[in-house]
Amino acid sequence: MKTTYESGAHTGSLSYVAHVQVQFGAPSKNCLHFGICRVELLKTRQAGGKPCQATALLRKWEDKGLELSWHQNGMNPETIRRYFTGGVFRVEEPYVLPGEVVEALDIQTFTIQPGIYPVLETEQHLKVIFT
Repeated sequence: MKTTYESGAHTGSLSYVAHVQVQFGAPSKNCLHFGICRVELLKTRQAGGKPCQATALLRKWEDKGLELSWHQNGMNPETIRRYFTGGVFRVEEPYVLPGEVVEALDIQTFTIQPGIYPVLETEQHLKVIFT
């Protein structure tokens, strides 16, 4: 089932949602610096977390991308300051989503490419769309 999602800057169809734990950082730099170092499916609900990680909803975005949505109340304030300041989310190197995550989203494969991505900030969420 597809639903329609509208939130100002980002409009599109969403389907297939996965609850994930996101480890920030660059994989080749032992999860230091900026980007996505690791994404794992959550087996149980978790909140809060260390400054280098946070739980999120990962959604298939139309047929061309993915949306990561973090609930601000469930994030460490240091995480928000470090990774989301200035309305952008920086990715230093490519990150290939693991098999269990792409399977949960019903896609073949997906690589988050290096770049500077805009962050849509709502009252409750920080959202980034990777295309």
